[in-house]
Amino acid sequence: MKTNLTDVSVRALKPPIKGQLTIWDKTSPLGVRVSQGGSKTFIVMIGSGKRRTLGRFGILTLSKAREEARRIIAEKTLGITVPVVKAGVLFDVAVGSFIEDHYKSAKPRTKHEANRLLTTKFPLLTTKLLSEITDQDASADLMKLADTPSEQIHAFRALRVFFKWCMRPPHRFIKHSPLEGYPPPGNDKKGKRILSDEELCKVWHACEGRRRGFPALG
Repeated sequence: MKTNLTDVSVRALKPPIKGQLTIWDKTSPLGVRVSQGGSKTFIVMIGSGKRRTLGRFGILTLSKAREEARRIIAEKTLGITVPVVKAGVLFDVAVGSFIEDHYKSAKPRTKHEANRLLTTKFPLLTTKLLSEITDQDASADLMKLADTPSEQIHAFRALRVFFKWCMRPPHRFIKHSPLEGYPPPGNDKKGKRILSDEELCKVWHACEGRRRGFPALG
């Protein structure tokens, strides 16, 4: 089946009752494969019955998928041999989806802070596939934050939540978190000030006054 694919039409595609359904674009060699579970994946036909997977709709935009499909067909027609691109999802691409999904009901400030930490504190992970990231990779970026312990622990926590999200359905980008079993790099600093005797007396008298019905001392 062929149609003029648009973002709206792809989003509106209904999953088949059984198996898979493939819709082909009229203006490019691009196709969209819809699974019974509802996932939508861009594909391109590169030969007799041979298809190449480009990526999931939502992670990969329609315009980028169409552009990639045309490039692949053009290179095949010209006889250009290109290296096989590894399957998977890039860290920075997954981060965008994570922020929109996990923090959709969160306060704007919370969402902004998580996005700031994940997009600015892990430069070594940005261009890596999620499946390639190791605890050593994450550790290398976290160690650069050693001079700012509070920022370091918050970055670690944001990354840990992100990887846990990546393991959950329906995306399941990775099977295991690279931070599984990885100890926190530190703890939040908490106040350690000790009250003086005079201050302790004020607290004691205030509590006694409330218990007996007397006004608290100022």
